[in-house]
Amino acid sequence: MTSTFPDDLKGHILFEDLLVCGGKLMLSTTRMRPTLGKFLSDRVCEMGGQVSQIIAAPKLELEHRPRVGHQYPKAIMTTGAVTIPNYHVDNLGQQDRTGELAVSSHNYAGIVIEVDGGAFHFRQLHSNKKGEFYDINPLKGGADFFTPQGVFHKPDGVNAIFCGDWHVGKTDKAVRQATFGERGIVDVLKPKEIVLQDFVDCDSVGHYEQKQAVRRAYKGPLQWDSLERELLAGEVELRWIQSRTTATINVIAANHPEHITQYIEQLLWVKDNRNLGIGARMFVDMLDDMENRKPNKIKAKPTDPVVLWFRKRFPGVNIIERQDKLLLPRNSKNPILCSMHGDIGVRGKRAGGLKEFKKMNIRIFLGHDHAAAIFETIWRVGTSTHRTAFYVTNPATNWTQTHGLIFENGQRQLMNIVKGRWYGKRWVPAPEKDSVK
Repeated sequence: MTSTFPDDLKGHILFEDLLVCGGKLMLSTTRMRPTLGKFLSDRVCEMGGQVSQIIAAPKLELEHRPRVGHQYPKAIMTTGAVTIPNYHVDNLGQQDRTGELAVSSHNYAGIVIEVDGGAFHFRQLHSNKKGEFYDINPLKGGADFFTPQGVFHKPDGVNAIFCGDWHVGKTDKAVRQATFGERGIVDVLKPKEIVLQDFVDCDSVGHYEQKQAVRRAYKGPLQWDSLERELLAGEVELRWIQSRTTATINVIAANHPEHITQYIEQLLWVKDNRNLGIGARMFVDMLDDMENRKPNKIKAKPTDPVVLWFRKRFPGVNIIERQDKLLLPRNSKNPILCSMHGDIGVRGKRAGGLKEFKKMNIRIFLGHDHAAAIFETIWRVGTSTHRTAFYVTNPATNWTQTHGLIFENGQRQLMNIVKGRWYGKRWVPAPEKDSVK
């Protein structure tokens, strides 16, 4: 098809599909109807085979799909728009329902791509209506604030990091170093808040173990089946994280630590010689806690034993229960809910996908599924473990090693760790107008 754009725009506007990063990523010219409710349908995500895709559309979406024979999953994402939303109007200048919904979900946004050898990094730039947005500054630390008047460096611009599922004992050493090590995300960007989830893995007494006799027999001599040993490892990890930052640390409720609750409540420890002592102590601690709190019938629920364990030993850490809410940035007019793991949906049952959480009418960060994703106001991070595990029965997963960042004004972006790096080697700082603290 003949282009209607002048030739001097070639090299600045994409007229045909473009492969970058050795053919691993395609900048697609696929046309998307701008009023679609969801852009990344299954058919769209299948386009391009196993090549990752960036597609122009007026709101941000992100999905990952497994790629057999490849190290990383296929990423499919939309860009958001830099145009003013202008959808269908009638002769009276009134929008129909489709147009109104399209305006409400219109994102002023873009995608940054950094090609790093044989890999690529991507992250979202999410702007407000004034054309103002934040981005990380890996060289100087903190963030840069981009405005129509210029670029301002803000050393304290990063409010929080929402970490991918941590799973002490199974955490990828490269992700651990990239997150909390020297010149890692926390060391350089200096967030004020850190959110951890699935912190304790509970592999020692997880209910899956009841059907894995051979693995239990192997774990015994290695003491991998010691609950106390696993909790002590969690203490060591949390103290190390505390030594790496002055940020407020928040550990939110999640399904893996709650495996211990099931283990205690179902009296499985009674027949487990290795954990008989700690099981009895935790049972008594849970009962004592209830007797001290004296809840009425409608609130008579025991406190998670992992919560009791870490609250006693780490009074300076926020150990958050299921019905607690963590809203970041604190005191913001438009905060992000950061206390839902993603395994339990809005009705207290197993979650059915990102769309379900839209019913809460608030921006949310989730984890649990180990694969980064974006659907309108619901964003999901990945995992801090390796991208597969012994219980995965497929040759490939869509897991990603991804954290979420929240800036001081409530804007956010996802941060992928690729081959142990959290930004591309060719990162070039933006020209500054001034420095603002």
